[in-house]
Amino acid sequence: MGKLDKWLRALEAAKLFTHLFTATSLEEYMSSHFQTPDLICLYLHTSAQVDEKVRHCQVVYPQARLLLISPHQALAYPVVKMNLFNFMAFPISTEAIQRCLQSIKAMQPQKRYIGLRTYKDFKYIKLSDILFLKADNNTTEFYLQKQKKVCGFNTLKAYQKRLPEKFMRIHKSYMVNTAKVWRIHFGKKNCEVRGHNHPLPFSKTYTANVKTLHKQLEHASF
Repeated sequence: MGKLDKWLRALEAAKLFTHLFTATSLEEYMSSHFQTPDLICLYLHTSAQVDEKVRHCQVVYPQARLLLISPHQALAYPVVKMNLFNFMAFPISTEAIQRCLQSIKAMQPQKRYIGLRTYKDFKYIKLSDILFLKADNNTTEFYLQKQKKVCGFNTLKAYQKRLPEKFMRIHKSYMVNTAKVWRIHFGKKNCEVRGHNHPLPFSKTYTANVKTLHKQLEHASF
C-alpha cells in the first residue's frame, strides 16, 4: 500500500466522501460494510486483472464509479477498450491527483436517501423528509414529516458524518435539517422546524452554528 499512500491522503484531504475504506478484495469490503460505495479504486498489476476485477465490481456495484491505478502505463489500453477512462499510472504527480479529484468532484451524485440497517431490516429515508435527529444513548431517532419517527442504531455523531452539510448540529442531542427551520429564538435558545409542534433547544457549544444558520436564512429572505 506504500505507493497508494499519497493518493489516499489526497483523497481524504479533499473530503469528497464521508467514509474511506481500504480492503484487499471486494469480498472483504462486502463482508464488513453496508454502504454502497460511490467510488471504487482498484489497484491492478495485469491486464487479466482489469477484465476480472472490473467486471466483478460492475456486477456487484453497478452504480459505483471506478478508478483504476497501476504501476504499469501499458494497462491504459485495456482500460480504454472497456470504456473506462479513469486511469492513473505510477509515478503519480500531484497535478494528476488534483485533476482526478476535480473529475470525481464534478461527477459526485446528489444523495437523496440515507440507509438505516437493523439486522436484516433495511430502511431508506428520503433526506427531504427528515425534520431533525435526536440522540438517545447509542441510538438516534429520526423525526420525519407527517409525525413519523424511525430509529437508527448508531450515534448522532456517526450520522452527522454521513449526512450533507444542510444537517446542522445545534445541541449535544439534536441535529436539524436547516431547510426545515422557520424560527430561531435567541432569547429562549431554541428553534422551530416545520412539521413539528415543539421547539428544539440549542446549546452554548453550538450557538455559532445557529448564528451561521441565522445569517444564511436572512440572506435568503426578502
